[in-house]
Amino acid sequence: MRTLVVMFLVWVVMLTGCSKEESIPRVNKGEVDFSEFSLSSTNHSYMLSGDWLFAPDTLVDPEQSWPEASAEYLTVPKSWEFVPYLNGKEWGREFGTYRLQIRLHPDDVGKTLGLKISPIASSFRMWIDGRLLKEVGAVGTTVSTAVPHESQEYVFFTPQSSKLQMDIQVSNFAQRKGGIWNDIYMGDQEAIRAKSLPPVVRDCMSAGALLMMGLFYLVFASLYITDRSTLFLGLLSISLGLRTFLFGEVLVTFFFPDLLWEWKVKLEYFIEIAAILALNQYLRSIFPEHFSKNVLRFTYMIFGLFALFVLFTPAIIFTQCLTTFTVMITCSLLYSSFLVYARAVKHRRLGARSGAIAGIIAFFAVLSDSFYYLSIPLTSEGLINTGFFIYLLTQMAVTVRRYISLKQDSAALTMRLAESNEELEHKVMQRTRQLTESYRFNSRLLHNIVHDLNAPIALIRQQTKLLQVHVQKDGINHLTLIEQQSEWAVRLAQNLNDLARLQENKMNFQPSSMSMEEMLRFLYKRTEPIIRGGGFKWSHKALDELFEAVTLVVNIDLFLMERVFDNITSNMLKYALPDGNVSLSYAKRETVLEIIFENEVASLSDETLDRMFDRFYQQGPEEGGSGIGLAVCKEIVRLHGGQIHVDQPEKERLQVVISLPIMR
Repeated sequence: MRTLVVMFLVWVVMLTGCSKEESIPRVNKGEVDFSEFSLSSTNHSYMLSGDWLFAPDTLVDPEQSWPEASAEYLTVPKSWEFVPYLNGKEWGREFGTYRLQIRLHPDDVGKTLGLKISPIASSFRMWIDGRLLKEVGAVGTTVSTAVPHESQEYVFFTPQSSKLQMDIQVSNFAQRKGGIWNDIYMGDQEAIRAKSLPPVVRDCMSAGALLMMGLFYLVFASLYITDRSTLFLGLLSISLGLRTFLFGEVLVTFFFPDLLWEWKVKLEYFIEIAAILALNQYLRSIFPEHFSKNVLRFTYMIFGLFALFVLFTPAIIFTQCLTTFTVMITCSLLYSSFLVYARAVKHRRLGARSGAIAGIIAFFAVLSDSFYYLSIPLTSEGLINTGFFIYLLTQMAVTVRRYISLKQDSAALTMRLAESNEELEHKVMQRTRQLTESYRFNSRLLHNIVHDLNAPIALIRQQTKLLQVHVQKDGINHLTLIEQQSEWAVRLAQNLNDLARLQENKMNFQPSSMSMEEMLRFLYKRTEPIIRGGGFKWSHKALDELFEAVTLVVNIDLFLMERVFDNITSNMLKYALPDGNVSLSYAKRETVLEIIFENEVASLSDETLDRMFDRFYQQGPEEGGSGIGLAVCKEIVRLHGGQIHVDQPEKERLQVVISLPIMR
């Protein structure tokens, strides 16, 4: 109930603020009498409303005789669309002439008086005592001769007698309305001048405020891209700001006088359509569960079709559909202002109550503005800006509240996240300490195992060599097998020991400078007996390319690289085809030396190629091995600042490439 009372009071205030000026004395049978008081001394203006003499379908010049037979009295202000018959018969409602006899107080003779003429549809010429004072557009009797143009006009003149005759010719072939459907005021020049500037200033301030508000919302939307509601609110504000240039005191005509009248009218419709769609999109974005998506699509379809209708038809056609357009706007605002906000209020959504009140005020403001242009009594223009300004202010407050709420939620979430991070860091540190201790324990255990294995393995190898002297020829093969397996166990123990040291970063790494030629010679001598001894063919690339004036040097730990070469050679032989060819080569690429092991192998899977240097990886249990040697090779090469990788350029060819940096 309180909400309804508030709405009623706001409605009364809005109507009171837009009430018309005093209209006494009233025009009666084509005459108005100001002889009882002086217009020049009252500092007031009076509306020339009442029954004007009117000649339909005739353009009468002041010097011509008045056509008494067809003349009739016509109410001003009133649109021709509501006067289909005059003198009992239908008339064209396309052009005609108004005449008014004015009696002045003797004191007003020789004093400057003024007229404020609101837009007349849609072109006119005005004379006072036979003198042409104003022409807007081009008055004609056909579509081709009439040029429409509407603007607010202010006319000043000095009467030479106390009796004046005002003649106004009007033509309209452009829109639904016609004739003098707006107010005409007459008064002292100061009173008329006082009326000219404030409306323009008011509209400028209103448009400026709306445009600034729209800019504020757009900047806000650019900062918070995920929240699209402020974007649509900004578009709504800008649409209403632009609308101010096309209504009221017609600022667009004031600033852009050469703009075609028909396109001005089209722009009015387009901007109103844009404003309605922006409002619906805004409500959909803040109340998605209450604003139906199907209703939004239907709104876009209906208003989109109407926009196309306005675009491709002349004003005389689409302005006839103003009632339809008003019904469309009313239905859209009824749904948004009442149904959507009612649901939001019921669910206690943020800003729903204040938005509902402001939305209802804006609805009635739009209704009053629309009904005014339909010439419905007790309505007024100019309320739409006031109504929507109230609505936009409430939404600005709601937006700020939502932002504050989001910031508070974000601060609370940040605090909870910081607490969670602190707790997680504590757990990670605790777990890291546990893993470090376990890692150290495993490394120590691995060192102890390797140490304990070395002693018995060394003893077994020693005893095996002693037994070879006393064992018969048939037992030599068994002793040889024992020695080979002992050697494999020694290599495994070395690899385990190296792996443990690498994990602890305690590897004894002592690099020294060595020429590339010397290192490759060492590699060739080291690998040739192993490869030939395994029954494979061995080949290598000549070292001629290394005979340069400047010796090329690599920085290596030869003891560790010997481990790398042995491990790679043994693995190459393990994968090689029987009686296959094993080759060694090199390539110098700018600051890198590549050492290439290549052999003939059966096709390997992609998984094997990718994981060959992973710790403990084996292609299959039947392959044997521990899966440690190549992993140790990778770590040792990394210590030298190099890289190692495997490639299979052909189906039965395998390459292992070691890349080492060159020092000059």
